[in-house]
Amino acid sequence: MQGKTLFKTVLVIALILWALYALWPSYRLWTMEPETRDTLDREGKLIPLIEKSIRMGLDLQGGMNLTLEVDVPKLVENLARNKDERLEALLRDTEQEMSVTTQTF
Repeated sequence: MQGKTLFKTVLVIALILWALYALWPSYRLWTMEPETRDTLDREGKLIPLIEKSIRMGLDLQGGMNLTLEVDVPKLVENLARNKDERLEALLRDTEQEMSVTTQTF
């Protein structure tokens, strides 16, 4: 029983040490001062450090903003069963109103 506990303890400690060893380049890169980064870049030592570090996904780098908009006149035109002159005139008027752009800040 004592042997199993010792083995598990050694295994857990070994895994923790391996994880710290694997994370060290990432920690070093993320906490590096800009001056140190420039110095390593000039010496050619920055690229190997970047290659060893964990690559953050887009969501961790700052994410992205995606806006989807529906073209309402085209949607109505595609869904309409009885297309007549009134509908086409209404769609033209709607497209003209929608062509006015507004800026949001």
